[in-house]
Amino acid sequence: MKIASASTTITYGKTSTRRPGTKIDRPPVTVLRPEKETPGIIQGRQAGSMLEWNTARALWLLNWSFYYQLDVRGGNDVRGGFIVDFLVDTVPAKTPLMCNGRYFHTETMSEYQAIEINRALRAMGYHIRDALILWEEHGLTVQDATAWLFKEIGKG
Repeated sequence: MKIASASTTITYGKTSTRRPGTKIDRPPVTVLRPEKETPGIIQGRQAGSMLEWNTARALWLLNWSFYYQLDVRGGNDVRGGFIVDFLVDTVPAKTPLMCNGRYFHTETMSEYQAIEINRALRAMGYHIRDALILWEEHGLTVQDATAWLFKEIGKG
């Protein structure tokens, strides 16, 4: 619907101060973007982040079995407890794997957490390797996570 006068043109409910006939008013262009992927279900639990989801899919591609969100010392419900993101069944010893983003985690804090994870899992009777930290830049896509995990622990 256009209403033209000497000074304004009203098109689609908007007022324009252009002179009539200088430019054709068009409706806004709709840009179609691909739908963002959402994290899926890992061992019956909703993945906590896309980094964890990409890591789980990479572990599946590499044929590794693993435990997801393993409570250590009572998990987050107990002071001093924590959760290991993945405990991968590598041979001859299991490998704890943490997925850390740079927003909430620092290098120093993560190294301290890895030491605590090693100590606690050994106290629980697990025969483990040293904990690995998968930073977000290594797991932005499934391909990145697969390449990093293949380099660190190989194929199952």
